[in-house]
Amino acid sequence: MLKTKRIFLLLVLGLFLVGCKQADPIIDDIDDDVVVTCTLPKVLENGACVNPEVKLPTGVESALGLEDATVIKNHYFNPLKDVELISDLGSDITHLVTVNGYVDYGTSGSYTLTYSLVTDENTFSEDRVVTVVNGTYVSPTGSRPIGTNTDVDLGSGSYLTGSDGTIDHPPSPGNLANDLLDTAVPSNGWWTSLLVANGGAGNGIYTNPLRFAFDGQGMEITNPGDGFVQYWTPNGDQTMAQFPISLKDMYLMTSDLSASYQTKVIDYGESNVKVALRKYKWQILQYYKEHL
Repeated sequence: MLKTKRIFLLLVLGLFLVGCKQADPIIDDIDDDVVVTCTLPKVLENGACVNPEVKLPTGVESALGLEDATVIKNHYFNPLKDVELISDLGSDITHLVTVNGYVDYGTSGSYTLTYSLVTDENTFSEDRVVTVVNGTYVSPTGSRPIGTNTDVDLGSGSYLTGSDGTIDHPPSPGNLANDLLDTAVPSNGWWTSLLVANGGAGNGIYTNPLRFAFDGQGMEITNPGDGFVQYWTPNGDQTMAQFPISLKDMYLMTSDLSASYQTKVIDYGESNVKVALRKYKWQILQYYKEHL
């Protein structure tokens, strides 16, 4: 009987110790018989419990993509393409960089861009020279890899690669620059209708508070505001609706583009997209035939 009680007490003590291990760790400081107990995440500093200071990046550990560049005249140059700034904590802080200067990619010459970023303790600044030259533009090449039609066994299951005519596939992202074909393409973003249809099929691109869209008059820029209310009676039923985007504010389009221009996504990030408005190839061929 005594042996049984000892076993029971040991089991209870063991459970108590396990429970102590699962509790929040504490830090004790005994000074002049005064015990100060801090429960994590607070720590003990100078006899008091305080929240630990959050460590913030103090500078740029590495900067990639800031080499001098040469671009062909009349072809867009994106100053942030392939640029990446990494902090001393290993985080990507490229979105915090400021670019001063400009590149007139329609005029030959050399242009200096200054990339800078100021933190509490350090200032990062680096110049980059971009030279615009005459020459023949070579369009980047690339293709989206498509696997062969096959089943791939994976553990207790499998998956199908390639294309299956019995499955509804998402539209092909055909309105994408060739050099982006080997990157992951977002399929449900706020701008991704531009990937599968010219002009985004008329869908508005909302950047709050402005709305952008593309049609035959060019790129629309509208501040929706409150709009107006329209009443009509479809099928004999009185109906009311608000149309804040019916009245457009302004359009932007160069004089040498026709209403049949083509939109193409040339770059994008987590919170931005760059769209080029271009002529169709047959328009370019027709121009050369008329001017050669």
